[in-house]
Amino acid sequence: MKNLIQEIVNTDKASRLDVEKAVARREQLNDEINAQKEEFDEKCKAQAQKKVSEAHAKAEKELEKAKADMAASLEEKTKQLNSLYEEKHLLWQEEIFKSVIG
Repeated sequence: MKNLIQEIVNTDKASRLDVEKAVARREQLNDEINAQKEEFDEKCKAQAQKKVSEAHAKAEKELEKAKADMAASLEEKTKQLNSLYEEKHLLWQEEIFKSVIG
């Protein structure tokens, strides 16, 4: 009988130890999962930030090119208008004078 009680006590202690180990393992796994989740989140944030930065840089580059193209186009149009003015301003003056004077 004493042996049986001792065996029950030993089995109970072993079971409690197994439960404690399982709880500790569960906590360890939770910590590992949380660490992996944080690492994954940081990696995703870094990738997203990199893509945003790349998109921003690309947009800035395209904007600068568009500005340069527009400035070049404006310069060309200005030259054309100045050339046209130099070519025809006397004719225009005469036409305006005739239309006003009659």
